Amino acid sequence: LWTCSADTDTLAGLTCLDGDSPHFLAALGLWICSADIDTQLSEAQVEGYVTNGSLNLAAGSSVPVILMHMQGSPHSMQADPRYDDVVAQVESFLLQQARLATAAGVPGGQVILDPGIGFGKTARHNLMLLKHLPRLAGHGYRLVLGASRKRFMGAVCQRPDGRRPGPEELVEATCATTALGVAAGVAIFRVHDVQANRRAADVAWAIVRAG
Repeated sequence: LWTCSADTDTLAGLTCLDGDSPHFLAALGLWICSADIDTQLSEAQVEGYVTNGSLNLAAGSSVPVILMHMQGSPHSMQADPRYDDVVAQVESFLLQQARLATAAGVPGGQVILDPGIGFGKTARHNLMLLKHLPRLAGHGYRLVLGASRKRFMGAVCQRPDGRRPGPEELVEATCATTALGVAAGVAIFRVHDVQANRRAADVAWAIVRAG
């Protein structure tokens, strides 16, 4: 399991860096390719910058590629996201982009899929994708999960005083998604709180291996 943190940290020999910074790419040797649901990856967003021919470039550099689903643009994605069947549509999109990546020369083992939790999805959409992680992880590609501190969990984890928890209060909620992801076959986790999530992952993995 790869665990990436929002704080520089080392845990059990694993170097963890801010998943929101360019150092994240350097540490893991990854290209992050995010594409609109209606757009091919000829112009993919790589860490917020649009580049042409990014897949060909990634294929030539022999590094893994993360293909992330996002409906709309970063500025409009949460305006009014709609799907007929969010799981089927995200799954179809990711597999289509994976085929484009392998056709461009990226080895299948270097392709990593990201359902894009929180990127152009309502709370219900996110929950549905989390529920069906085993389905998304069952296509032979590694799956990355980035649900850490996402605001949709705050709507579920109401405080006794009725106030919605802030991001820093969603550590336990994030651990729940990590444990769920381990059981579902997720290979990579982007988290803010490394130690807590690592413990959740260790316990979940022990349960999975218990037979």
